[in-house]
Amino acid sequence: MAIWSVNRIAGGFRKDEIFEVIADGNPIATLNNTRSTFELRDRPYNVAEGQLKSGDSVIASSRQKPFFNHHTVTFAGREWIFKATNFTASKFGLFEEETQIGSLSPGGYFSRLKGIQVDLPDHVPEELRLFLLSLYVGKLTEPSN
Repeated sequence: MAIWSVNRIAGGFRKDEIFEVIADGNPIATLNNTRSTFELRDRPYNVAEGQLKSGDSVIASSRQKPFFNHHTVTFAGREWIFKATNFTASKFGLFEEETQIGSLSPGGYFSRLKGIQVDLPDHVPEELRLFLLSLYVGKLTEPSN
């Protein structure tokens, strides 16, 4: 399992909300939640309308069940389920068929955007991990949360 630590490094009134992703003690990506973009190892990606794009190419997609924190995520011909695993929808799990294979969880109850943990198996590609992180951060920063 590869565990990433994610911290909000910028944000506030009229500022882009930016997160830094750390793996093995080194920064590997930045996520701009305001603009729905991220950069992974110097390569830019865009998240819009449930799709992850690099340039004009669609790399992954997500379909959310209406009224539920439940997404069907497709990447390279494979499907996963990404859904809330607790009542407050602060923790999400990634499922292959019926088995949970990984999770995303907040740093703490009062500082959910600091110390986010991304705990996913090595066979989940980095681009997909960042796409899931983007969906997760979007959920944590919704006005209703």
